[in-house]
Amino acid sequence: MKRQLLFLSAAAFMTAGVSAQQLRGPESETDTREPYVVWPQSYSLDQYINDWVPGQPMTKTYASARAAKSGTWEDEEFFTSRVKLRPLISNTATQIDESLIGSRDKKLLFWVPCGVSTGYFQTGALPNGVFDSEVFSTWSYVTHYGNWTSPYGWVPGGFADAAHKHGVLVSGVASIPWAASSGDWHTCMAGMANIATSDGGVEKVGKFLRYHGVDGLGYNSEFSNGGSFMPGLRTLHGGLVKYMKEKGQAGFENPWYGITTDAGSISYGEGLLSSYYQNFGYSDEPRTIFFTNYNWNSSTYFSADKAAFEATKRDTRDLYMGMNMQGGCKSTTEWLAHAEGGQAQDYSIGLWGEHSKNMLFPARVSAGGSDILKQQGYQKVLEQWFTNGKRNPAYRMEIDQSGSLGVSDVFQGMSRFMNARSAYGWNLADEPFITYFSLGNGNCYRLNGDVAYSSEWYNIGMQDYTPTWRWWWSTKMLGKDEADIPANSMSAGFSWDDAWNGGSSLKISGSTAAGETQYLHLFKTQFNVKNNDIITIRYKILKGNGDINFVYSKVGSETTEVTPDRTSIHKVGKDFFYDEWNVVEFKVASRGSAALSAGDWALLGLKFANAQNLEVLIGEMSIKRGTSNTPQMPEIRTGKVLSDVVSGFDAKLFWTMPNSAAAGDPVYNIDVNTSYFELWAQVQGEEPQFMGTTTSWAGLMFKIKNPNHSNRVRLGVQAVSLDHKSKSGISWTSEYLTAPAHEVSEEVAIDKSCIKPGEEFRIWFVDEMHENATLTLYNNLGTKVASNNGASRELVTSLNEIGAYDLVANEGTDKETRYSCYAQISDFSVGRLPEIETLTFNGENAETADVTFGVGETIKAGYTGRSADGQGSRAMRLDYKFFGGPIDNMNIGTGDCKSFSVSFWVRPLSFPVASDEESVNFFGIEDRTGSWPRNNWGYVWSFLDPAGTGHITHIVKRGNSANSKEYAYFYPETTKLSIGAWTHVTLVFDYDSSNALLMKLYLNGVYQVPTKSGMGKDVASEENVIDGIPVRGPNREGLTSGEWMHILGGRGSNPGYPDALIDDVVIWDGVASDDDIAKAMTGLDANNLPSNVKCFWDFEGETVDGVSESRLVSGATTPTTVVHNGRFMSKGQVTDAPFGTFQIATGESEGASVPCHITPIYEAGCPYVKGSGFKVETKPSWSTKQATISNANGSDTEGEAQVEYGKDGDKILTLTLENSWGKDTRVYPVIQLDAINGVAADEADGMNAYTVNKTLFLEFAEGGAYEVSVYNMSGMLVGRDARSINAGEMMHISIGQAGVYVVSVVKDGKELRNIKIVNK
Repeated sequence: MKRQLLFLSAAAFMTAGVSAQQLRGPESETDTREPYVVWPQSYSLDQYINDWVPGQPMTKTYASARAAKSGTWEDEEFFTSRVKLRPLISNTATQIDESLIGSRDKKLLFWVPCGVSTGYFQTGALPNGVFDSEVFSTWSYVTHYGNWTSPYGWVPGGFADAAHKHGVLVSGVASIPWAASSGDWHTCMAGMANIATSDGGVEKVGKFLRYHGVDGLGYNSEFSNGGSFMPGLRTLHGGLVKYMKEKGQAGFENPWYGITTDAGSISYGEGLLSSYYQNFGYSDEPRTIFFTNYNWNSSTYFSADKAAFEATKRDTRDLYMGMNMQGGCKSTTEWLAHAEGGQAQDYSIGLWGEHSKNMLFPARVSAGGSDILKQQGYQKVLEQWFTNGKRNPAYRMEIDQSGSLGVSDVFQGMSRFMNARSAYGWNLADEPFITYFSLGNGNCYRLNGDVAYSSEWYNIGMQDYTPTWRWWWSTKMLGKDEADIPANSMSAGFSWDDAWNGGSSLKISGSTAAGETQYLHLFKTQFNVKNNDIITIRYKILKGNGDINFVYSKVGSETTEVTPDRTSIHKVGKDFFYDEWNVVEFKVASRGSAALSAGDWALLGLKFANAQNLEVLIGEMSIKRGTSNTPQMPEIRTGKVLSDVVSGFDAKLFWTMPNSAAAGDPVYNIDVNTSYFELWAQVQGEEPQFMGTTTSWAGLMFKIKNPNHSNRVRLGVQAVSLDHKSKSGISWTSEYLTAPAHEVSEEVAIDKSCIKPGEEFRIWFVDEMHENATLTLYNNLGTKVASNNGASRELVTSLNEIGAYDLVANEGTDKETRYSCYAQISDFSVGRLPEIETLTFNGENAETADVTFGVGETIKAGYTGRSADGQGSRAMRLDYKFFGGPIDNMNIGTGDCKSFSVSFWVRPLSFPVASDEESVNFFGIEDRTGSWPRNNWGYVWSFLDPAGTGHITHIVKRGNSANSKEYAYFYPETTKLSIGAWTHVTLVFDYDSSNALLMKLYLNGVYQVPTKSGMGKDVASEENVIDGIPVRGPNREGLTSGEWMHILGGRGSNPGYPDALIDDVVIWDGVASDDDIAKAMTGLDANNLPSNVKCFWDFEGETVDGVSESRLVSGATTPTTVVHNGRFMSKGQVTDAPFGTFQIATGESEGASVPCHITPIYEAGCPYVKGSGFKVETKPSWSTKQATISNANGSDTEGEAQVEYGKDGDKILTLTLENSWGKDTRVYPVIQLDAINGVAADEADGMNAYTVNKTLFLEFAEGGAYEVSVYNMSGMLVGRDARSINAGEMMHISIGQAGVYVVSVVKDGKELRNIKIVNK
């Protein structure tokens, strides 16, 4: 019987207004929306502690002015850690630098936020529905993460869980403002002091913090007038350290910023002066760790530090020398002081920067603007910052500050001053070691290799154990010298393209030289591995081939690779299929030719040889002992549906686990036989849905699918055992919960990005709950050309005239929205979307052809399609960088107030959802190479909506001096660039006779009227726009030499980069007229340009290399000559002005950056302008599993590939036709593969196998010790024989009933062959 799959959509839908569903909350003090999660109030810690009744959930929280919030607080569990802090292990032999011991092995306080928390409602490190969230992962170089996103005395439970897995302390921060202590914070500090000095007060605070998993109280102490409560705080801090030590906790520290003294007054603690001794404490009663202010590098302060430790007898590593990452992280001099022989060599490092975001997460955009590229970029930033610029801690790099925040190849990294630490040393009988290399986020969630949850997600608490070293490659086991580093090292990193469990896996790629072996050291361990323990490695080869081995060594002989002949994971010559998960298990035993050796294992890693262009994913590395107990079912406390939106329900669920702990004692997941929890939801009348995982006893669920628009859903949770082999069963809410009223989405979508005259297309409201509403299309003259007249929620039409058409949705209502250039009709000559018309097997229509084939049989998979190829203008692709060039060459009047205009076609492909209001650039002219603050101003800059809508929010004109005035124009939401649509932009800079400037913005030839203008946001007014024309600003400054013009790109400390195409850029001499703009929109002739065209770039010709630019860098007085390649040279009045794609590299001085040109990427250009530089060619691609695809070729109209499967079963074969306008994907009917007949099944490797009368016969051409195992298709062992065989001798095994079997053959202890055979 033929089984049929539905065809996939012929085009990727273009939508307007779609973004990731995320943690939501009020956006201002007056916003009454209920947040998904209510954060504890930072200055109310004393109130929470007084309210807390051990063993009972907290139900009260506080708002501003310490007033109790109305209603019941239910979110305590989101701020409770359920993973116990693991102690760190120690082994000098597995340190890269064995000289870093004792006080020389510095500690590191990372005193920064986790996650970006700007605005009123902060998401921080709470679970979220946004993949591009912060998954910090270089825990091995951090001893204490003081999370500035977290309130005083609280930390998000998932964040604490991730830290505790890696032996890292966590704490929140009391962000007390610089002032005399007063108000809410004064009351809180006094309240904490009162608790500390009351009977049992310190113990209650200790219980409270220990129960919630908080490992210290942090203070941004910049207050005075605190003398009344400072003695009580000292009592509290000293008592807490003692209490936690008595409770056996692995660590507890109270970070104190060195501004407020023992007397509660303000000083500048550049050194540990005697005025801080009481707060700091002595060896018999340590109270805080001391974070100095940032000017500590002087002999005076070093003398004070030395005296302090002579007096207090404390560990010198409890002094953290403050490094301000926001201000450039000091200089090479400060880093040298930390090195061997430096005056700070025995002191620790404290990193701060800044209040709402750390300085590393925003730097992720250096790798690109897509979510995947940003996540890859963030991990690289972490590796370069904490390891070093070469991402291998075996390099002992020279100390060099330059480019540190931009993370350059020369930065020495934290590994220069400390060793990587590890907590991987627990008793494997208590809990196995399992890592899937999942970082705690993903584009989807996979279980056992299959997508179980298809939406993006983030929960850092689900982060697996991460590698100790990032990434320690060497040519010998534990190679610690630079001479041991491979000349051409393979690379390692995390990949979100695939995973076995979770969202990511470990990806290793590269080649080894002939005869070379490369070791990747992954985990520093101290596991006592015993007989019968099972080591599991799960891997998937994507490309190339190579020998892969598991490696380990033992304590006492760390450099010796144990049993290297028994640890093969994959070997060249072994049969395998690309893109398929494989698993290898090793057993620890005292006997056996394939057994690994028990003992104290010091290191786990991988070894590679004979690798050629290898790309492999590692999806699991684990050590398991026996079988863990199945946990009991969770007990539901409460659940709530938070919203009903177009993407589904959002909800949260709370539960507890049966336990016998005393009231107020912490209960960890390990105590209840649980590793983590699976979240489930079931809409009434539908099947249950997997919704992700968490380590907390509270879960957030995003995008519960609701296909039939029910308003009822139940929520569930089940516990997963410590070895991940069993589950408790799902506990559900006692009844289906009722959702709040559906929030109707106004998103619209179109089914084609490239439409031809007369071709039907569809526009619709995405939300099926949207009421019928008017959808209308208008041409560029404002004439209505099509409308559904409100009869439905969709518009189906066709248009005959080439051009761009505006869409007006909800026309005639208060929700009316205009989308510029939403439907675009272009000529057939420039190509169009490919479309698959028929699919064929061996020349026959796949709909009617026989779909049953044999394993090894060649199948010719073909297709026919419609004509889609063409030729037209060539555009440059932004690729998350910038477009532009230096203005000095453009001759537009540097030093003068001279009018000019800029026109260009642009097609946005994606907009980032940025965290800062002014982080996504639209257009600007500025010199970023100069000194602060000039490099942050420039002549003009402008912004796109950080929400990713394409709305051009405002344009700002300033100047280049501190005395310049900012004058801003603000635009309505209708002034926007639509994703996927070509939009023509013109900017006019019109000076009058008094040098006062008027700026004008045109989109598709239509002047955009500002809503208001004026001196910045606060004073901008509608009154400054008269009859649609803004009042000219007071700024009389013109352009300045050294500035660059840039179109799109990122801006500020947290830039967000869009991706886009650009075509036909024009610089006009003077004010561009309506006629000039109209000419530019239809395309200028490069050979016959209007006389007022200064510069014209159409990107049709070849680029020019070796273009010199003279510039002043970082405030220097002597120009530097910079040479660029890949530039387009202008046509028009000016013929030598370069323009191209560039990226920004961090400069040496504060705020400075340097534009660096990069090789352009080309795409199909604007279909409305002349050109022939780009050919639109359609290419086919086939994809399937367990098959070889060869001789694949084709065009837009026909093509074919040969497909040969190596395993039986039902197979899915997919065809994609793709060109520059888009793609079409369809699935062939399900292919059914029969197994080959067992007779003469395989004669390779000197072996022949066949079946006769339910008996398997194997004939061996070579003698040896053979072990043969036979498994049925359920994986059950049905027969085995092991003995020595002479050459030509037969082995026979009875296998019983007919069916398909897998025969595993091992020769002399090594796997020889796996054969699939049919017993008929």
